[in-house]
Amino acid sequence: MLDADEIRAFWFGIDDPECPGDRLSKLALKLSLVTLLRTGEIVEIESTGVGPSSVTIPLRVLKGRRSKKSRDVVQPLNSLAKEILGEVFAGDEKRRYAFPAPASDAAWA
Repeated sequence: MLDADEIRAFWFGIDDPECPGDRLSKLALKLSLVTLLRTGEIVEIESTGVGPSSVTIPLRVLKGRRSKKSRDVVQPLNSLAKEILGEVFAGDEKRRYAFPAPASDAAWA
């Protein structure tokens, strides 16, 4: 488990130009930190599931949550999470997923 100083170093380290990785991957990590959603849930965020104050992740992607009363995950969004999702979807109205699989992984999607 990371302490507050380690989380802070990680958060600002992601924005360092020397940090490897593309911007979209870095935004996914930040969104995971601010929402506490698992990365498997983060990659399933569809544009249609993003509302003004929450994001809905369909139950079909959460295979471990199969039970009689299982429901979709509805995660409230704070202002930072809204800002991150806004940046992800900005300028691309046809974008379906916030964090789509790379073209080489399309067979797994």
